[in-house]
Amino acid sequence: MNDPLPDVPEVRVVGLPQLTTGFDLVERLDLAMHLKVHGPLEPMTGERLAELAEAISLTGRGG
Repeated sequence: MNDPLPDVPEVRVVGLPQLTTGFDLVERLDLAMHLKVHGPLEPMTGERLAELAEAISLTGRGG
């Protein structure tokens, strides 16, 4: 386990963590740990990806 960084706030969640799952265990997730925590992504078409981006109003470079 990594020691917490002094300038990074503690990770807190209400309910089950989703985006921050694993941050309480390690400072950073490499690919192997990411897959262990979150599992692999399901394949999707470009059209489906575009639909998801529109559904959450993702715009520009990084939202």
